[in-house]
Amino acid sequence: GWWRAHLPAVTALAGRDPAVRGSLLDLMPTDRDDLVTWLALLTDTGALAGLSDPGMPDAARPRDGAVGWLRRFLRRATSGYRPRRLPALYPLVERMAGRLRAELADSGGTLAADGDLDLLDLLLALDLPVAAPQERDTLDLAQWVRAGGERDLLAVAGDDRFTEALRRGLARLDNEPQTLRRVADTPGLRPKLADWLRGRVRDRFTAGLPYLRESVGWLGGLPVEALRLVTGDADGPADGPGGDLGWALGIDLAEQVAGSLRGGIFDELGWPEWETAWQEVTGGDHRVELTWQEAWPYAILGGPTTVRVLGAEGIVLRHDLRIPAGDRWGEPGYHYVDGRLLVFWRSQELDYRLRGYWHSAPDEPQPLQGRTRGSQPRRNSITLPLAGGGRTTGGGVLHAGDTAVPVELPVITDGTAHWVYRQGDDDADGDLGWREYDPAGDTHGRRSLPRFLADLPAGERLAERTSWLRPALSQRATPAAVPVDGLLGWRVVTRPDGSVRGADLAGRTVTVPAGREPIAALVLPGDDRPRAVLSNLVLLGPDGVASAVAGESGRDHTPAAVPLPGPDFLGNLLPRDPAGSAALRRIDRGTVAGLLAVAVDERRARLAEAATRPGAGRAGT
Repeated sequence: GWWRAHLPAVTALAGRDPAVRGSLLDLMPTDRDDLVTWLALLTDTGALAGLSDPGMPDAARPRDGAVGWLRRFLRRATSGYRPRRLPALYPLVERMAGRLRAELADSGGTLAADGDLDLLDLLLALDLPVAAPQERDTLDLAQWVRAGGERDLLAVAGDDRFTEALRRGLARLDNEPQTLRRVADTPGLRPKLADWLRGRVRDRFTAGLPYLRESVGWLGGLPVEALRLVTGDADGPADGPGGDLGWALGIDLAEQVAGSLRGGIFDELGWPEWETAWQEVTGGDHRVELTWQEAWPYAILGGPTTVRVLGAEGIVLRHDLRIPAGDRWGEPGYHYVDGRLLVFWRSQELDYRLRGYWHSAPDEPQPLQGRTRGSQPRRNSITLPLAGGGRTTGGGVLHAGDTAVPVELPVITDGTAHWVYRQGDDDADGDLGWREYDPAGDTHGRRSLPRFLADLPAGERLAERTSWLRPALSQRATPAAVPVDGLLGWRVVTRPDGSVRGADLAGRTVTVPAGREPIAALVLPGDDRPRAVLSNLVLLGPDGVASAVAGESGRDHTPAAVPLPGPDFLGNLLPRDPAGSAALRRIDRGTVAGLLAVAVDERRARLAEAATRPGAGRAGT
């Protein structure tokens, strides 16, 4: 307000005294929202001439020169959450170019645009020295579009120093069709976008069958302006698998699908008893909330009203829950010990302490001793049966009828001795890792490992927490579990090159890239090469490409299918149709292409039929 009120006097004074004009250039508004108004004031007073006119006396120039003034102005403009684009500055920078170039040549310095992509492009186009981006800098193209960027960005695209920063900016546009449309219309960005899109399409459509639906959805969301950059004028078989886009990019969709089927899919495997238990507990409704717990070698599956305990031999216990209405808080917990099931929960009536009953006396719930973790009364670590009866949780022994629930720690055994894994929240002294354990006395000994986990080649490092040794689920060999002397084991090591290798007791091994965690080696009918199963239930084919994904909500190819059991019980899965699996191992591109063509024809027929129905209109086609 002061400047507006006194502008005529300030203008008159600045016209008479160059030092006043220089003093105005030394000032800068404290609020970046005032910068445009300030530029107008500097223009009205004639002060801006001191930044560009070579005939101005030194008194009319800012003390830190044209370069210093521009740096101060840009620091104010870029303060705050997002850099501000200031088109009113750009003509001034063009007039200042000669002065800026001379000052920077004397000092050896550079300029930085600090988030204003149009200004960066202008500085480069004026051949002014500009600082190179930092190693992980990203040019925010989405912000440039939102801010109304107008330049063609040819100068930025033509400077190799900004190539990677541009690529990182493009990588953020995966799901921004409006931004992609504007980028596709920008001369400097158009070739970069075309290169990035070609690589992105290849990556998505060669990632494996599980991601195909998502990839097709992503492709359908791309604006046509962007798609034209990658399809060009290719005369590909538009009706074939992959269409023009696949032809233009060298993607053979039929071969990609065939490769995934040869790699293997989880639908080839099943555990009939698990599927029966799931149907009984849920009534076939995927929306029913479930509690999955373990009682090795048994699995426990609980629903809102009923629970099942099952092992390789089938369902061994069915129980209808008797938890008093309104008393349970959070999920219930279960332990299965010597044929009896303990049901327990955090009781609201008991101030959220534990309460429970053994299924043999369901009408007699009573307070229980034991610690809880949040709303879940069980940590759900693997617990193991003992030869003399009872079950060790790694933090004690639970016998049928007990009213105290021991804490749970990871526990393993070689059939004779036991080990527990002491963790950071277990109040343990010394190094973390496997320690010898006596279940009867609940005592812990020295740090050691079973022979299977200890015998490693030189240079390999054991992942102790994800390696284990337990009694076998059953005596039969299955695709994911081969018993050796009544035991199952899994050893995960990091190799000198950073890759991760998993091996079971039977000698089956898989190797995956660094950062991935294999939990099983799966051998499918028709191919004796083990496939790696990752911790997130991703199945990798022999070529390392994901061929299947399964999660709690179902499977990738059959979303309505019964979910797989937890990763610990994959060893109970058996081939549904060994001959069919063997046929998948041999499936070729031609067979898949024929199947895809039939699917396309059926889809077109359905669409054509829908389009002829009354009221279908344009939307129906």
